[in-house]
Amino acid sequence: MYTHHCPDGLSQACAFQRTTHLAIGAHPDDLEFMAMHGIAHCYQKKDAWFSGIVCTDGRGSLRPKEQEGLSASEWVALREAEQIDACEKGGYSFVQLLRFQSRSLDTSDAFQALVNLLRERIEQCQPRILYTHSPFDRHPTHRSVFQATLEAIRSSTQLSSLEKAYGCELWGSLDWLPEPQKIGLDHSDSLALAQALYNCYPSQIQGGKNYAQALQGRHQANATFRGHKRADSARALSFAVDLSELIENPDLPLAHYYKNQVHRFEQSLFDPLTSCEPADKR
Repeated sequence: MYTHHCPDGLSQACAFQRTTHLAIGAHPDDLEFMAMHGIAHCYQKKDAWFSGIVCTDGRGSLRPKEQEGLSASEWVALREAEQIDACEKGGYSFVQLLRFQSRSLDTSDAFQALVNLLRERIEQCQPRILYTHSPFDRHPTHRSVFQATLEAIRSSTQLSSLEKAYGCELWGSLDWLPEPQKIGLDHSDSLALAQALYNCYPSQIQGGKNYAQALQGRHQANATFRGHKRADSARALSFAVDLSELIENPDLPLAHYYKNQVHRFEQSLFDPLTSCEPADKR
C-alpha cells in the first residue's frame, strides 16, 4: 500500500490533473536532490505544479547513531515523514511513496509491477516535463528506477503531453557528457528554497553524508566550469541528459544507447587532436 500526500488536501484525481512537472525518484530525498529545477519552476505558481513519486522505502540507508535502534518500519516511517515535510515546504501538488524494497526490484515481478504503476501514474498526470535518474547513475536502485520509468513511458499508449524528459545526475556527475546531450538545469533564483528542502532530511545528512553541502558545491561548480569563454550566467546548475533519443526510439536497446554516448564522448576527445595533427600523421 502506497502513501499519498497532497498539501492542500485536494483529491488524488485533481492533484494528478494539475501536475505539469513530475519527478520519479528511487528514495525519499531523491526528488529534491535531483529535480530542484522543476520544484523551483513551480514554486508558489498556480499554472505550474510539481509532483513526485518515490519508488522505494529507503530502509537500507545509513543511519545516525541515535537512530540505529529503530526498527525497519520505524526507520521507513521516519524517512516518509521527511519526504512529506519536503512536499509541504515545497508546495508540491502531491507526493506518493510506493514502498517497494530496493532489493525486490531485482526480481522481474516487482520490476514489472513498478513499471505498471508508474505507467498508470504518468498517464493520470500527463506531465509536460518529467525528471528521473540518469541512465549513467552509479547507484543500482537509481538505475532500476530509471529503467522502470523509461519502460513505463515507452509502453504507454495514452501519454500525449510530454515535452521533455530528463535523466538527472546524482550518484555520478554528468559533466563528461558532450553538448547538446548534456542539459543545464538552472535553479539559481531558488537557493534558499533548495537549502530548506535539503534540510528536510536530517536522517540522511546526520548519518555521515553531508548531501546538502555536496549538492551546493556541485551545482556551483557546474555553473562555473561549464564554459571557460564566458562569465557565469548561473549560480546553481544541475546537469541532466535529454532522454528524447531513448523515448523517440523505443526499440533502441540501452546497451546501444550507452555505446552511442560513449562514442560521442570519444569523438569530443579525439576530434581536437585530429585537427591539430600534421596531415601526414593522421
